[in-house]
Amino acid sequence: FVSYLVNSAFAPVPHGWRYMVGLSGVPAVVQILGSYYFPESPRFLLSKMKELEAREILSSITGQDADSILIDQQINEILQVSSIERSSGWRDLVRIEYRTKLIVAVGLQAFQQLAAINTAMYY
Repeated sequence: FVSYLVNSAFAPVPHGWRYMVGLSGVPAVVQILGSYYFPESPRFLLSKMKELEAREILSSITGQDADSILIDQQINEILQVSSIERSSGWRDLVRIEYRTKLIVAVGLQAFQQLAAINTAMYY
């Protein structure tokens, strides 16, 4: 909706397409600048053996004390999921039971990019 409003505002302007394309980069720049203020994820911190920092982040997200039972449960859950994920790898994607789903997903993405439907929908 916002892109439609911006594009309709610049449509009558001479060489307005340049402004339309240029303004499409503004959200990306805002996101890049904003990412410097985001804290590290508790999962990343636990993978780097920084449990105290992970507890602080979880505490600020949940509003619980860093030593609470809820934080302990969340940390244990993150560690369990991480250990399960380490046991799987890229080869699991091409196993027989996932092959059809993988072909459909990759095929849809390739078709969308090759058909340029995202560009047509944007403008």
